[in-house]
Amino acid sequence: LTKNETLLMQAFIKNQTKITTLQEIFHILWQDEPHLASTKTLKSIISRLRKKLPDTIIENVYSLGYRLIY
Repeated sequence: LTKNETLLMQAFIKNQTKITTLQEIFHILWQDEPHLASTKTLKSIISRLRKKLPDTIIENVYSLGYRLIY
């Protein structure tokens, strides 16, 4: 996993089945460089992460964020 994928998985695991909001994810991934944060970049990271994980383990909660399903 890449650095951002690892940070994202840690956030999902920490929140267990709770929703990790987009604001939380942006803060976790780009706290030192907020100008790099974008929804397009986040979607790309999520897409790459989904390819490396079992089927449908990451759920998108429309306009709120993401959560793990396990």
